[in-house]
Amino acid sequence: MVKKSAFTFIELIFAIVIIAISVVSLPTMTSSLSRGIESNLVQEAIFAASTELNQAISSNWDERSLEDGNSSLGRVVDDGTCETNSISY
Repeated sequence: MVKKSAFTFIELIFAIVIIAISVVSLPTMTSSLSRGIESNLVQEAIFAASTELNQAISSNWDERSLEDGNSSLGRVVDDGTCETNSISY
């Protein structure tokens, strides 16, 4: 008796079902992947903007910006237009 190796009908049905599930779920996987990429791009943009803002806030604006280290106005830009001695109470 010669033994033939071949797919049975059940194996063929299982293979077709698995391929069908893969084909049906492919659009769902690609859309969730694209949403994930968009979310990552938004997070990277927020992180970059936050980094730039923190760098602008924490940098020395001019040579007199940090003269008195305890002042809350130590990081204000002095453009020379304001007379601080002319204020009287």
